[in-house]
Amino acid sequence: MTDLTMERHNKLLLQWILKPIECTKKAIEPPHYQGKTIQVFDVLDEFLTEEEVGGFYTGNVIKYVLRHKAKGGKEDLMKAKAYLDKLIEVVK
Repeated sequence: MTDLTMERHNKLLLQWILKPIECTKKAIEPPHYQGKTIQVFDVLDEFLTEEEVGGFYTGNVIKYVLRHKAKGGKEDLMKAKAYLDKLIEVVK
């Protein structure tokens, strides 16, 4: 999915389903998510099982660690750390 399509999808999803849900957790807040009524982490927690959320977080840790040298550098490592922190929260 292209960034534009994903952004449009997220916007429609937020407007249609998630508007009443308030954001209560801290998350990575890149400019394209600022000003939204809910953060991605909150959407995941609301709609996925703990196992599904853990898989998503694990996949993102792997993705950001593997690509950091070729693409995002330290910023990707910080994203990986944020997802690892979220993964630690859901592991029992």
